[in-house]
Amino acid sequence: MFLGFLIRIKTYLVDRPLWHDECSLALNIMKRSFTSYLGRLEHHQAAPFLFMCISKIFSILFGIKELSLRAFPFLCGIFSIPVFYYFSKMFLKKKFSILVVTYLFSINYYLIYYSQEFKHYSVDVFVFLLLFIFLSKLDLSNIDYKKNLFFAFLLAFMPLLSFVSLFVIAAYCLSELITKKFGILKRLVIFIVPLVIIFLIYYFVALLPQKFDVSTIVEDYWEKGFLELNFNKILYMFKLNLSYYLYPNKFLLVQLILIVIGFLKLLNQPKSFPKVLFFSCIFLILIASFLHLYPISERASLYIIPIMLILLVYPLEFAVLDKKFYAIVISILTILSFCSYNYRYVKNFFSDGIFQRMDARSSMKILSEKYLPNDYVIINPASDSEYFYYSNYYNFATEKWGIVNLPEYNEGLYYKILEMLPHGKYWFYFAYDYSHSPVIPFLKKWKEHKKVLFESVNRGSYLLYLEI
Repeated sequence: MFLGFLIRIKTYLVDRPLWHDECSLALNIMKRSFTSYLGRLEHHQAAPFLFMCISKIFSILFGIKELSLRAFPFLCGIFSIPVFYYFSKMFLKKKFSILVVTYLFSINYYLIYYSQEFKHYSVDVFVFLLLFIFLSKLDLSNIDYKKNLFFAFLLAFMPLLSFVSLFVIAAYCLSELITKKFGILKRLVIFIVPLVIIFLIYYFVALLPQKFDVSTIVEDYWEKGFLELNFNKILYMFKLNLSYYLYPNKFLLVQLILIVIGFLKLLNQPKSFPKVLFFSCIFLILIASFLHLYPISERASLYIIPIMLILLVYPLEFAVLDKKFYAIVISILTILSFCSYNYRYVKNFFSDGIFQRMDARSSMKILSEKYLPNDYVIINPASDSEYFYYSNYYNFATEKWGIVNLPEYNEGLYYKILEMLPHGKYWFYFAYDYSHSPVIPFLKKWKEHKKVLFESVNRGSYLLYLEI
């Protein structure tokens, strides 16, 4: 736990510049009011209403800076560690198994990464775990109707904080029906009606417009997260996500064996409500993906990592001395599954350049200091959010700016567009480049026969000043 806390604090305090998606979301914090978060967000972003409101409060208190914007995901990343510890104790009984799984959770690469990124995925993990623990102890049959209604209204607002809370709440209702049959139906209806009403209003007012807007940008990303009744697609999905969840560990076949063993052994254990809730969550997550309601795709399904880790470590529960062969095999498989979690892996989190994929901040700082009144500023479409955010950050303003857009990924056409620029001095602020259609290489090649006055490369960000 301490190591997990230390790594998250260190990577958070690196205070790396915001990258493209973070800048896009930050502009919504910078330019919009609390009530506007109930509508469609700008710059093709989607985030829960309460996540945006809490982030707005942090920015009001501490300024719209990197650390304040990332404060809420960071706190959720920190508190998710002890919450996961209690979550693991609901299924694992041996201290050794609990120690192993808590360690694996604490140093998981993407759980650490999203604890210092201004996105809601770290919040999803925390809310999922917290709700699971709370609901596993909530017995509707033993509380009066007033408390039932109170909890119903309390949980009704959880999807406004994290969309994946719906999986846990729906799984809880399903688990209550499985364990108590229809005797609990009346209480369940009271419990679920406020959630349905509030969520439907929220869906049509905010989520549906966001879905149409975002789907045009990330359609391919979402589509690959939907399951189909096709063995090859299921296998591909499993490989894709397992590689992501357990990065940088590579032994996928070994991990698959452990997950299958863990799944079967946990399924074979005596029925308990947490166990029913656990499998109900898995069932509904898979159904949502099959129905194209919510994808199982990398960062969008970060909350699945706790489930995956429990299944991976569960076989260790039966590694006892009187079963030496089983104990040796399971121990070897577990070590192989996580052998990339070595000293070098942990040490990497303490480097100053950790997670820094671009540096739009430094490029804008240089631009704001060196810009002359008659200069023009050109940006690529991939850098619009960075330009708008960091120009406000440094109080930089000019009316002489524009976007050079390449309608198709064509090098020759790009040169023709650039050659049409009128005579003058130009700053090219290309802080970010789309991986599927990068234009920075075109710009670097085009400038070879121009009068270059200044050039700067800050990680993935490119700043160029030249005279045409």
